Amino acid sequence: MRRSSISPPVEESLMAAAAVISFEETRQSFAKPRARHQLHAYLNGWLDRLEAHMPDDTPSLEALTHAVFAIRQELTGRISQALVEQQHARVLHQRTMPCPYGHCLLPTRPTQLRTVHTMVGEVSLSRPYFYCSHCQQGFSPLDEVLQLSERRTQWDLQKAGARLAAEVPFKTAQELFRGLTGLSLSDHTLHEVTGELSHELGVLEVSPTAAEIAHRVAEMAAGKTWRPVMVSAIDGAFVPTRPAQARGEQQTRSGVRGPMGSPMHRASTGRWMSAPRRIRRRVPSRRWPAGGRTAGVWRTRMPGHS
Repeated sequence: MRRSSISPPVEESLMAAAAVISFEETRQSFAKPRARHQLHAYLNGWLDRLEAHMPDDTPSLEALTHAVFAIRQELTGRISQALVEQQHARVLHQRTMPCPYGHCLLPTRPTQLRTVHTMVGEVSLSRPYFYCSHCQQGFSPLDEVLQLSERRTQWDLQKAGARLAAEVPFKTAQELFRGLTGLSLSDHTLHEVTGELSHELGVLEVSPTAAEIAHRVAEMAAGKTWRPVMVSAIDGAFVPTRPAQARGEQQTRSGVRGPMGSPMHRASTGRWMSAPRRIRRRVPSRRWPAGGRTAGVWRTRMPGHS
């Protein structure tokens, strides 16, 4: 049987696949010792900087922990970076990428450096970048593999900051966060992150359950004649505490006013937002001659009239 020159032999295709697999395994095996060697060299330099931060030759335990705490993120961030280079060596050395929308095969662009902030410090990632001219979109496979946030502040920092911001004011949360972690996170970022993480929460999700409310009321009412009144204040909820459909209509002597704030209600009260409001001014009385009694009377005047 005559063999076609288009399709390669089965033995050659298997050998090519084996060669590709062995090349990936070889590169992965070389990445681990190289990362360890780089970490050992970095650790030596980090220990030298740590010794320079020592206050004296015989420091206390508090002084030692304070010096380690001050520069610990340099080491832990570098360890995290080395682990990324070791575990994701294939993605870091990727040269081509198929377009997610099936247009063409995308070649790699010049690598882009991205520095992200985590709980263990800054992590710098030099990753390949791809751009599709048909989609007019850029892609970074490493960002998807690592599940990075679009913000520079990553998910672990966002969650820790949001938990503090849910308990105390944003300014206090910022100060506590910096004191506990040694990391900087602005109150503006805390406000945005907390809003983004809780945008799908409603009043029922953050309010106590009926059983919890009954338990608190019974606990406060124990040994008292009057039952307590419970008021629930929810800070940051993006829903009205009393929706318009729950306000109902107000009954007056002349009839129904309508819901509060509605045009019917404003028309029945006789005052609009732009209408002048009658005010009372205290003016001297003209009943007494000059130099006599200094009492005054209340007169009603419109603004702008003497």
